[in-house]
Amino acid sequence: MTNDPQQDHSTPQAAQPDDADRIPSITVEWVAQPGDLRRATLSVLRQRRFWVRSLVVGLVVGVVVGAVCIATGSGWPLGLLIGGCFFLGLSLEMLLLCLFAAWRQNRKVLRAGTRWAAGSDATRIRIDNRINTIVIARENIEAFRRVGSLFVLQLREGAVVAIPVALLESVLTDPDLARLID
Repeated sequence: MTNDPQQDHSTPQAAQPDDADRIPSITVEWVAQPGDLRRATLSVLRQRRFWVRSLVVGLVVGVVVGAVCIATGSGWPLGLLIGGCFFLGLSLEMLLLCLFAAWRQNRKVLRAGTRWAAGSDATRIRIDNRINTIVIARENIEAFRRVGSLFVLQLREGAVVAIPVALLESVLTDPDLARLID
């Protein structure tokens, strides 16, 4: 018989996570109200990148179609008219498709009564919605900007995350993140 301490091997001991593995606790809760879905979807119209992409693609297609019409002997007036119609039609179609896509995405998480929560610590931000929990390391945030009723976070991996303004207003007081505001 030895005097060595005995260990109980009948129940395994759970490893205790250190602070680096712990998810930040929830500090802010928000419930989507009627109209939040509409406001978030229309926020897409306030993004410059959305307009530039739609108009540039429409312009390029309009110029190409107009040039083809002029080159095939339709004449300048008809070629310009057809190119202009393609520009307007394609630009409008892209705008409407983007709005529809934004509405489809937003309706999953911004329907009236949907609960959101957020929390943060010195190194990470946590965002919960009815679909998932997102934990973002603060050093991975390249920039963020307010677009209507949403904050749009640009991450280093190229991902873009849109979050209701009510969840991240407290983060704006953080001087490390204040430098990232566009």
